[in-house]
Amino acid sequence: MTQPSVDEAYLAKRQLRKGTAGWMLLAGLGVSYVISGDFAGWNWYC
Repeated sequence: MTQPSVDEAYLAKRQLRKGTAGWMLLAGLGVSYVISGDFAGWNWYC
């Protein structure tokens, strides 16, 4: 069984653009992760 050949232009189109996952996005995801945890029952000590 052989692997199908993939065009280089297709691979270039499928890559993330530069600056897609910057510090602002990662910080926002971290904050939303903590806030959603508060509502999902992670605060078991209360």
